[in-house]
Amino acid sequence: MSKMRIAGLDVAFQNDYMALVIVEKSSDKKIRLVHLAVWKKVEWHIWKEDMKSKYKQYNFWRVYADQTNNQSVVMELQELGLYPIGVSFTNTSKRDMAQHLSNLLITGELVLPVSDRISSPVQRELFEELLAELSEQEFEHDSSNPKLFHPTGRHDDLLWALCLAVSGASREIEPGVRMLAPTPD
Repeated sequence: MSKMRIAGLDVAFQNDYMALVIVEKSSDKKIRLVHLAVWKKVEWHIWKEDMKSKYKQYNFWRVYADQTNNQSVVMELQELGLYPIGVSFTNTSKRDMAQHLSNLLITGELVLPVSDRISSPVQRELFEELLAELSEQEFEHDSSNPKLFHPTGRHDDLLWALCLAVSGASREIEPGVRMLAPTPD
């Protein structure tokens, strides 16, 4: 395997926005951030055209998509010619994905860009938002199953799109071959 791109798509319908994060897994096993995108209250047909365009531009192998509140998203992505894997969020799966992301950041297996070196102002702004979302996540420990949440008035869509992309990239061995069992941390 030389390089393989994987996308994570956090789907939102009302107050949040939809977020797409594309990462690249290289032969050195490092996962690098490639592209960020968000859609705020955009019409569905416009979003679909934009997704097709991003697929052509970034040539990602698979999309790991949040299907928690709408399983038809996976079918829509298939109709666009993409290769989606639907993921339903639970408190446990979110905790596991966040822990996996944290471990990859600590070990250096997930490589994030330096903000000042991002040439696109839009990408730099989205990256800074992603960093804010990463730092704002909190655990609620009122039960045996801790819940992640973000402050009121803020978002976490880029964070969960990143978690989906990284989780997917960790499972993908090469295009067409992926591990079925969760990746151990």
